[in-house]
Amino acid sequence: MQDKKNSYDIIVIGAGSAGLTAAVGASGIGAKVLLVEKHKIGGDCTHYGCVPSKALIHASKMYDNLQDALAYTHQVVRDIAQTETPEVLQEHGITTVSGEASFVGKYSIKVDDQIYSARKIIIATGSRARELPIKGLSKGDYLTNKTIFDVENMKSLAIIGGGPIGSELSMAFARLGVAVTLIESSDRILAREDTAAAEIVMKNMRSLGVTVLTGARTERVTVVNKQKTLEVLHQSSGKTEKVTVNEVLVAVGRQPNIENLGLDQAEVAYTERGILVNKRGRTTNKHIYAIGDVSGPPYFTHLSNHQAKVALTHAIFKIPARQEERVIPRVTFTDPVVASVGLSEQQLRESGEEFIALKKPLSEMDRAYTDDNKTGFYKILVDKKGRILGATLVGTAAGELINEIALAMRHNIKITALADTIHPYPTYGYGLRQVADLFRTQSYTPSKKKWAKRLLRLRGKS
Repeated sequence: MQDKKNSYDIIVIGAGSAGLTAAVGASGIGAKVLLVEKHKIGGDCTHYGCVPSKALIHASKMYDNLQDALAYTHQVVRDIAQTETPEVLQEHGITTVSGEASFVGKYSIKVDDQIYSARKIIIATGSRARELPIKGLSKGDYLTNKTIFDVENMKSLAIIGGGPIGSELSMAFARLGVAVTLIESSDRILAREDTAAAEIVMKNMRSLGVTVLTGARTERVTVVNKQKTLEVLHQSSGKTEKVTVNEVLVAVGRQPNIENLGLDQAEVAYTERGILVNKRGRTTNKHIYAIGDVSGPPYFTHLSNHQAKVALTHAIFKIPARQEERVIPRVTFTDPVVASVGLSEQQLRESGEEFIALKKPLSEMDRAYTDDNKTGFYKILVDKKGRILGATLVGTAAGELINEIALAMRHNIKITALADTIHPYPTYGYGLRQVADLFRTQSYTPSKKKWAKRLLRLRGKS
């Protein structure tokens, strides 16, 4: 007979962003919750991802040297981690257990020698940096997002991967005096983003002194006296270049943490991309849910939080909520910031869907002039009826304003409603409204102007 003391309404495995959201949410509803974490409460986001990387980006603009910036970064992580301690969670009515959990049945897990059971179990074990099979590069010879913030006295750094993590950190470390080489196998950095946006970021990156190698692949790494020499193949020319640095950071994606969970014991199906789930986060075992990075890409903290709420809504209230798949905004904290949501111009062209691109450079926005910060643009893509299909915002306030676009898309609010909403002047939001104004301007064709002049007896120039 199962000990009632170790029987719960909800067990959450993993105390990262998704797991914490699920645990606190379930407890708030009145469920008896057990939260299991084998490392640090807060997970990658608090300790090795979102928080330290954004703190370092901020610190790189405040401090002259790497040591002060890292000290600031570590302090920010400690401060935020204090809001996620077992004591704080206990105040929410959540019991925490430190250790590695593995399934011993459909309703039960084992942590060390103790068995715990629940009517519903949520897996939120997250992901880790994906390993690269590069000759000569062993685990001890390179850094990941988990170790990069602990390196002291670094003079030079090679970053393999020009996605969001690689691009953000290359600019941050360059500002701190580190000689950075960014190596990307695609023909440009930030391959998922708008081409013009990526070009602006790369130009700024190079102005900071970052050496950017695109269309390049690292073939081999040689380690001699703690110095790493990378043999980089330029794919267009076939020529090889050698790059020697103190440290190498691998930033080429993530892989889910599914090992040692005993998923077969729980009859939970999975692949190398993560645990298989339906639109509600439920696995092949109807009593078990998987949320966050462990269920596969895209790997966003805010998406993990959303998935936790959907899973709880379905698991506890039996309400058939569904995970959002269309409107998932993302922000890359480079300089300038790049924020996107929905479809890109390239995706729309490939689909053959007709669209209108409404675009305004920051240099034509008054607030950007007052701030002397005119690099970037705001672009909104709409169909002929004004329905918003996607957007890319590049520059100051982009990460905040993308939420306004996401809200409009989520509730099918047309671009004309955005244009007709009063925005304070002078703000960057006012500039966004000016972009929305372009919909009526661009749809007011010369033939329509001619017709209107004749009908309304207007005498101005066309």
